[in-house]
Formats: sequence, C-alpha cells, structure tokens
Amino acid sequence: MAHYQKTKHPGIYKSKTTIQISFNLANGDRRREVKKLSPTAENLAWASSFRGAIVIAIEKGTFVYAEYFPKSIYLKRKSNKTRRVFIKDVIWKDEVQNPNDKLRKVTLKKYRPGMRIIEEYMGDILISELTRADIKFFAKKMRSEKGVSTKTISNYLLTLRKVVTWGFDRNLITIDPFQNLVIEKTLEEEEAEALNEVDPFEFEEVERIVAVATGQLKNMVQFGFWTGLRLCELFALGWDNVDFEKKVIHVNIDVVEGTYGLTKTRQARTVRLNGPAIEALREQRQHTYSKPPIRIELGKRVRDVRIIFYDDRFDRPFTYTQELLKATWPNLLKTAKVRLRPAKHMRHTYASMSLSTGENEKWVADQLGHTTVEMIRKHYGKWLDGAAERVGRKGGDRLDELIATREETPPEPPERIH
Repeated sequence: MAHYQKTKHPGIYKSKTTIQISFNLANGDRRREVKKLSPTAENLAWASSFRGAIVIAIEKGTFVYAEYFPKSIYLKRKSNKTRRVFIKDVIWKDEVQNPNDKLRKVTLKKYRPGMRIIEEYMGDILISELTRADIKFFAKKMRSEKGVSTKTISNYLLTLRKVVTWGFDRNLITIDPFQNLVIEKTLEEEEAEALNEVDPFEFEEVERIVAVATGQLKNMVQFGFWTGLRLCELFALGWDNVDFEKKVIHVNIDVVEGTYGLTKTRQARTVRLNGPAIEALREQRQHTYSKPPIRIELGKRVRDVRIIFYDDRFDRPFTYTQELLKATWPNLLKTAKVRLRPAKHMRHTYASMSLSTGENEKWVADQLGHTTVEMIRKHYGKWLDGAAERVGRKGGDRLDELIATREETPPEPPERIH
C-alpha cells in the first residue's frame, strides 16, 4: 500500500508515483481517490484545482461521482444502490431535461405535460429495469385511456428518452430500451397524414392570392411564397439581415409562441432572393423600415431587431402563427377563390417550384435550411423527376427563368383583403 504525505495543497496527498485527492461528500462521508500522476509541482497544482471543482459541485448539489472518477472502486461497490433510481426521481431535474442549457423556455414548457404523464404512468419503474415492453405498454394505454395520437405519444416519450440518456451517462442502463422501437400509427392517422401531405399551390394560385391581398399582408405573403421561409422565420426577419446589393437575406432567428430564439436547426443560413421577393421588400420599406427596433434576448445575448413584417391590424410584429392562420389566411384564400391549404404550404410551393424547374436539390435544401437533402427527397420526391444537376449555373437561375416567362398577369379581382 502506498504511503501518502501531505502537500501544501489542502486535501491533496502524494506518494512516489501517485496523487491522492481527499474530499467530503454532501452526507459527510470522506472519500479518497487516487490519480496515477507523478507528484510534480504542476500535477499537484492541477489536482488542487480538480479538487476545488469537486468541492464546488458538491456544494451546488450537481456533483456526479462517475463524471469525475468513472473507474472508481468505490463507485463499483455502490453501483447496486445507485441503480435503484426511479424515473420519478429524476424526470423533473434540469440536468435531465436540459443538460446543455440549450433549450428555449417555450420548448421546455411544451415538455411539461409529457413529464407529468410519464411520471404518472411510469414514475415507479426503476431506470435500470425499463424495457421496450414497458414503453409499448405505455403507448397502448395512452391510446386506450386518453385517446391521444401517435405524435403526442412520441412527444411524451421525448422526456423519457432524456431520462434514458441520463441513465446511460451514469452507467445505470446498459441496453437502450428505445433501440429499434417503433410506435405504429393507426390506420386513421395514416389516412389523415396522406390528406395533409405536401400540397403546393399552383403558379396561377400564387398570383391570385398575392393579387387580392393589400398592404403589408400582400408583401409578406409574396415574400413567403418566393423565399420558402418558415412562418416563424418570416415573422422574425429584420431589416439588418437584408443585403439588397448581394440580393440575399441572412436567416438566424425565429419567433415561436411569442418567444424569439435561434432557428429550428440552430444554424444561420443565407437565402438568395429572386425578383418577386426583392419587389416585396422594396414595397415593404415604406411601412416598417423606419420603425424603432425591438429588443430580444437570445440566451445571454441581447439584440435590437428592426422587424420587417408587421400585423396591419395592430401595428406590431407577428409573434404567434395563429395571428395569421386563424382568420386572415383562410379569408385571403377564400377571396382569391383558392382551395384552402395551411400557410406552411407557401414554403412547400417554393420548394416544389424550384425543384420542378431543375434546381439542384442541395441548393434547395440550403435555401430551406435543411442540413441534408434527405428531407427534400422525402417530402418533394415527385418534383425531383424533372430536376437536373446544375452545371455552370448559379442556384436560383432556373427559378428566375420560370418567373421571367410569366408575362401574363391575371386580372385583378374586385375584392381585396387586408
């Protein structure tokens, strides 16, 4: 057994070949752990700093033994006790649901109903004993007792997945119960999904919709059709993110249920502007270009943004999608005599028209903010048949040609909508 001597660093001891770190757990138990490091002045100073981090973590209540000493003999001896952790014991912990502190408050708020449900139905299950059969049984009960959809069940299970990840990180679980797990959709759900598949507007329909709108609504709808932005991105776009000279916009924030944050993929992107999109922005300048900026918080950063598109009815930016969808959008399509489809199909329209003119799928994916082309192939496969690889041409050229060939303008309807 090695003989350890005190050093000038509190709680740090040394032998000829190793360093011992001594500290007290929150319950008062003293622990001594050994690091196989030569007791040089540099290594002793590191050990002192390492011990300091442990002491602070213990004081804050965030200390996890396995993170600091994953190969500890003490940890192995305590493993049987440690494994007796129930789902209900950890599901509400911030370190479980938001381990990297990256989720927005609005996202965490959406998790809460699922956390309550998981706690009620699965809280008394030991994390170490959770099985795929438990999860399937839970899904079955959700359908039979609460009549919820497969999508809702999947949302509930997001919080359980985080518990499983937490358990893996602490060696409480060795087999992933979610591996190869599939929650089958009901026949009714499959039929409803088929009805709600990508259903873009025809070019003539786009023209009619834009023609019946006026003011800021007209500009926003025209811009939405010809850029493919998500509604939450469209509502949060600022004038400082527009480069008229290069004919691009920089998309980096969105607004979801009144809360501004980074975009869905958490990555900024540059979107090329075509003629109708630029025209919409130029028309919109008279409405909001001189408006004072609004101050938004992005994590620890604060940013002043001059929002481009305002709700004419209240002279303020849109912050909830329902502000557009509840009445304005259906009325707009009714006046234009266009079959009702969700406003998100403006984005689908941009994608399908781009692909059908032969734009490269990677370019379209970049425009839409998808990290890979898989989403493009999944949702817009039938428009890829006529798409050709771009050779010696800039992305967007083919779409520009389509726009240029549309010389006839439909007659302006007698009614217009604000």
